[in-house]
Amino acid sequence: MATWTTNNWSIGKRVELHPATDRWMMGDRYGVIVKVKCDSRYTLARIESAKIRLDKSDKTFTFPINRYEVIE
Repeated sequence: MATWTTNNWSIGKRVELHPATDRWMMGDRYGVIVKVKCDSRYTLARIESAKIRLDKSDKTFTFPINRYEVIE
């Protein structure tokens, strides 16, 4: 079962969006992870997606794990 949490090691990490995303095309390329959706069936709580607050627009969007990369 997947649940949203703010209790994860990746919260607060800087990320860059994948160039194939619409937000990246609009210039909203960097942001910070504020919340993650983890699958609790696994021992190490595998991340499925993340809510990322983007720098340029200051808006929060949800992206799957393959649409961003941690840069810090």
